[in-house]
Amino acid sequence: MRVHVHSESGRRIISYFKEVYNHKFLDDRLTCMLSGHRKMDAVAVEQMNMMLKVGIKTQQIYSPFVHTIEGFQNVPFLKRDIYNQIGKQRRLRVFEFEDH
Repeated sequence: MRVHVHSESGRRIISYFKEVYNHKFLDDRLTCMLSGHRKMDAVAVEQMNMMLKVGIKTQQIYSPFVHTIEGFQNVPFLKRDIYNQIGKQRRLRVFEFEDH
């Protein structure tokens, strides 16, 4: 793609475009690792919170999701997302505590 700016109007003009995809697509088994495809829904968050309440350690929480859904490629989030969710909940609790 080649783009230039028209000197009078300041508008961008595409002067050349080649519609060819120049790299391989990601294997379908790995798309779950793309950030746009990862999400912990409300049910997963609740299950994670229940596991934390009964004393399951954070690093051990991902495994039951993998076994239940039969493979990490079927889990719509990564272990890192569990840590991020826990951190988010902690920050929200601190924020709520400071507001009162």
